Amino acid sequence: MKFYESLTHLPALLLSELEEAQNKEPIHALLLDVSKISDEDFKSQYPLLKEHPFLPHVYYYDKDTYDFGKSWLYDAGVISIQDPAAMLVPFYLAPSSNETVLDLCAAPGGKTIFASLLMHQQGTILCNDLSYPRAKNLSQNIERMGLRNCIVTSDDFSKVYHSFEGMFDKIILDAPCSGSAMFRKDELAEKDWSEEKVHRCALIQQQLLEIAYAMLKPGGRIIYSTCSFSYEENEGNVLSFLASHKDMSPIAVDSHDCFYHPSGLIESVYLFPHLYQGEGQFFCLMEKEATRAPVFARQDKQKPLHVSPVLLELVEKAGLKDFSISKRGQNYYGIKNPLPVEGLHVLRYGVELGNEDKYFMPAHALARASSSALSLPLTKEQAFAYFSGETFSIEAPNGFHVVSYQNCPLGWVKVVEKTAKNHYPKGLRYRYK
Repeated sequence: MKFYESLTHLPALLLSELEEAQNKEPIHALLLDVSKISDEDFKSQYPLLKEHPFLPHVYYYDKDTYDFGKSWLYDAGVISIQDPAAMLVPFYLAPSSNETVLDLCAAPGGKTIFASLLMHQQGTILCNDLSYPRAKNLSQNIERMGLRNCIVTSDDFSKVYHSFEGMFDKIILDAPCSGSAMFRKDELAEKDWSEEKVHRCALIQQQLLEIAYAMLKPGGRIIYSTCSFSYEENEGNVLSFLASHKDMSPIAVDSHDCFYHPSGLIESVYLFPHLYQGEGQFFCLMEKEATRAPVFARQDKQKPLHVSPVLLELVEKAGLKDFSISKRGQNYYGIKNPLPVEGLHVLRYGVELGNEDKYFMPAHALARASSSALSLPLTKEQAFAYFSGETFSIEAPNGFHVVSYQNCPLGWVKVVEKTAKNHYPKGLRYRYK
């Protein structure tokens, strides 16, 4: 059966318009970290941007006018390039700064990034991906953005979720799917689509919903999403889940003319590219009934740790002195609100601070997560020299310093007799024009 013929749950006119929209060019959008640059300053520098009508700090752009993926703003974590449809998932989950959040299938990290910024980098996000290479990419994106409240793991939660029952206030379940909403963005997605794949994915999604339900606190919320247009993966799965979990209820979100609400589950939302400026998405927000069931009480079992004065000085210099410090292997990590993660394969436990062999070497992640107010500001010439790996002259005391450009922390230098020795990672170096 052809793809569009399989979408019998959607009106014929809508399908015709959807098929036409799938042949058009993808939409480009970005999320701005306003702790590094204000909306006003950003718009003044890039006046041809178009603001999203209701998502905060989100802008559409023409890639031929502004190629942000090749700009220093992207590499410095000032912006995150994301599909504006996918951004609605963390936005409507609305995590707050005192909550513990799980992003179960998180790579490459867009939803984690938006959630972290919505939380003002407070609270804690455990972001996981089953695929280790994808989890590494997730970890790199979190480091690039300088996020302080994220723990990255790569685990099959079907084997470990019992240890985390009732732990999370909010859960993002962006489930692996058949990918039909990505056809115009990825030609391989269309070639790979089949009814068999839809049914196979639907079974996996059902299992993930059960796992997420078990880990959700009473009174907590799950947002379930896919980049599929198939009934079986979307409202079909949600309706089946709700029928077997009477303590779960769908929650309606603010509606807009660009949303499509299926009649069988009007609280859920389809985003179609001919209605909403973005790629396709389905999502449904659900809430677990609040009960007096015991709240997750497992404690993080960290042994007392001796921390060298050099590390403490650099952590304080970065403005993170209230962080709890732990050691994993040879690396030190810091996070404000620790989370028990025994039994998980942890790639990043908050901010990587550095490692200590013969002497302490600060990590690039520590600089990225630091406060620019405590950094050495660079001129444009110095900053672009730094990005390309060059040394340069600077007026500063000897020792390690975080350097910044336009209020954005870039990385470390080691100043020796007014010369800044470059510690920008070699794999990130780039010569900007």
